[in-house]
Amino acid sequence: MNASKALGLMGLTFLLFSCEMDVPAGGYAERAEAFIRSGDRAEALEVLRKGIYRHPDSYELNMLLGRTVLAYYTDLTPHARSRYLARYYFRRAQAVAPDMRSADLALAEYERVREKQGTAR
Repeated sequence: MNASKALGLMGLTFLLFSCEMDVPAGGYAERAEAFIRSGDRAEALEVLRKGIYRHPDSYELNMLLGRTVLAYYTDLTPHARSRYLARYYFRRAQAVAPDMRSADLALAEYERVREKQGTAR
């Protein structure tokens, strides 16, 4: 491979990587919701994990990831891991909530999962 092709590939790789870094939290949420609607929760989880990595303080991503984790793992095998992970993301959403209404919603989701965890052991 000649030097100009190598530089071109490096430039393209850098461009693609930098574009991924510029995706807003809402972009990850939209992509994940599209995968959820199509029934591909595994891909939705992957998109949400990338989004949380880039935007750890996103209320929207934390809430969606909590709900998706709970639904995905419960469908596979109902076990405490899914509830634990869901609780983590709901608590995280509560901590970064933009207002009290959002924080209350995250707390309600957290409590709902906690209640299931207590009765489903």
